[in-house]
Amino acid sequence: MLEILEKTVLPERKKIKQGREKELWWLFARYLKKIREATENLNRVLVRSLVSENHMLAFVDPRQILSCKLAIFAFENFYEFALLQSRIHEIWLRRYATTLRTDISYTVSNCFQTFPFPQTCTELNKANAESAGERFYEHRQNIQLNRHLGLTKTYNLFNNSDCRDIDIQEMREFQSDMDRSITSCYGWDDIDLQHDFYPNDRKKIRFMPSPAAQREIFTRLVALNQEIAAQEAAQGLVVEAGEEDEMDEDTEA
Repeated sequence: MLEILEKTVLPERKKIKQGREKELWWLFARYLKKIREATENLNRVLVRSLVSENHMLAFVDPRQILSCKLAIFAFENFYEFALLQSRIHEIWLRRYATTLRTDISYTVSNCFQTFPFPQTCTELNKANAESAGERFYEHRQNIQLNRHLGLTKTYNLFNNSDCRDIDIQEMREFQSDMDRSITSCYGWDDIDLQHDFYPNDRKKIRFMPSPAAQREIFTRLVALNQEIAAQEAAQGLVVEAGEEDEMDEDTEA
């Protein structure tokens, strides 16, 4: 491998006068610069396949070269994991994701950047969500290790109503707890999630909140999204007005 790099890469890197690319010539030159900068102080990051039928996130080491087919989130805490792995986020993304054959395509601009995070979450609710996310993640990992399964096969069992194995049923309970902890972060404890097996938008049976709960959650997320957008627009107007005042003062001076 090094011989190939010496023949194909080294000659081009020798043309560079100075810098990291010349000194570390055998490394990737321009690997996701923004991601490297955003994750340089993190011990781990969350990733999700851009194309997948199941919504599955996992922590990985940011020092490795991550595939361009992954959505990479610069988060290392279980609170953000709980939020993004929750059915609340999945309800949102499934409305805005595009499709690729039988899978959904997670576009960061549509599915993540538009997703409204909780705005008035208390420290207690955030801590509860963090704990719920950690319990779910560790239990899911134990299932994978004990059964020698990847995420996809694990979720196939998770969503199979005929599977009543204790570890899988516990995984569903942890998912339910995590979802409830996230609705609490939004202040939506009045929503009865009623987790069970229901057909999703692709007519596939999945373990999720009831259709009524999904509709209510989506309605509130849209309203929150619009509220945040209005606040940001108002703040922009305030800044512009302030700038105009400063300009007037400068003109008068």
